[in-house]
Amino acid sequence: MTFQCRICGSTDTNETFVAREIDIGIGSQHEYGRCVACNAISIVDIPEDLARYYADEQYYSLLNNNEGLAVSSGWKQYLLQGAMLGRGPIWAFFARMIGGSPAYRHLKLPMQIARIAGLRRRARVLDVGCGSTHSFDPFRQLGFAALDGCDPFLPDTLTRAHGTIYKSTIEDLTSTSPYDLILFSHSLEHMENQVSALKSAVERLSEGGTIVVIIPMGEGAEIEKYGAHSTLFEAPRHFVLHSNKSIRLLFAKAGLTVTSEVWSQALRTLCRSHYHKIHADEEGLRIPDGYRLTRALGGEVVADLERLRRQVDNIPGQAGIAMFCVRPEK
Repeated sequence: MTFQCRICGSTDTNETFVAREIDIGIGSQHEYGRCVACNAISIVDIPEDLARYYADEQYYSLLNNNEGLAVSSGWKQYLLQGAMLGRGPIWAFFARMIGGSPAYRHLKLPMQIARIAGLRRRARVLDVGCGSTHSFDPFRQLGFAALDGCDPFLPDTLTRAHGTIYKSTIEDLTSTSPYDLILFSHSLEHMENQVSALKSAVERLSEGGTIVVIIPMGEGAEIEKYGAHSTLFEAPRHFVLHSNKSIRLLFAKAGLTVTSEVWSQALRTLCRSHYHKIHADEEGLRIPDGYRLTRALGGEVVADLERLRRQVDNIPGQAGIAMFCVRPEK
């Protein structure tokens, strides 16, 4: 194995992984190494036939759900936008109530993004690597009217009522209007040249605009427990799983400063990784989801994983997912 870190360029590795593709049933195996210098995990070789790992009829973010969710209107949209954008204890109370409601659970993350980025109602949003809908539709439901996206693995450019999802990388994006928020939600780790992607985002930001990066991390409880069986790898689509050190090195190379961050650990990824580990020798493995997954694992296992989740949730360097709010250095 010839290793070179995709973040700092070091050729020294102290840990190797062989991760299997399990999301769309290809089953191929891919080598990764952990960098001694910055602790990031990098894929050794990017497949030449990478496009087949994004088959639009199988890969979740490329499934075309047409126009997606209906847009809330009237007093419901007023409460949603107030909870998302309002300041003070009353709106914070509504935000907690809405975030805990099963009917609005899908809006919890975009509400959190909007609050951490300080968005206003007329903000222009670009979702990079959004697939056919992904986080595009929840932002639309919250009432944002200027929404664009871009994804190079789309079959074609999609025109929506409130914007366009371009078949494009962010570097080649033809849209000329600046954006108040540029979002990389579980997409930056799919990009070979992450510095270039972030610099292109900076060029497309409005004055005072914000970049939000939500990304799986390559150090912490889940990787320690499951190693190459962790579904955070999503081999071979994830080229880099960052460490706390390497992600800050990346931001610095792109001329960005972290203004705030939120770390979280999802029970779902722990359950998926546990299932992967105990079924590691199964040919054509496809991991069930939702109730079928928890039923397959059993209540005792899920309870143990929930205890682990609570132990590491919100802890930098231990939780599996991090959200960074970054802005250009002044």
